[in-house]
Amino acid sequence: MLPANTPSKPGATPSFLAARIRSQVQAGQDDLKSETLEGALFIEKAAERAAAQKQTGDAGRLTKLAAQLRESTPAEANENFPLWRNSKRS
Repeated sequence: MLPANTPSKPGATPSFLAARIRSQVQAGQDDLKSETLEGALFIEKAAERAAAQKQTGDAGRLTKLAAQLRESTPAEANENFPLWRNSKRS
């Protein structure tokens, strides 16, 4: 398992991933399962850090959000996850 602060790919950050998902959805690509799984991993790592800090409410919400992202279609991820919509990178 990767350390909590290590992205799964060189240069991968939540905002980079958000921009990539947004641009791929806009281009009509629908095979983005690896990107949504990668996003879920970022959120799960945040949930682990919250749990370690005894922030159980935040940890629970983040865990639920990660599960929702894992099950979402690319269009749902683009529409429903604020990080994706609000990313400043393109």
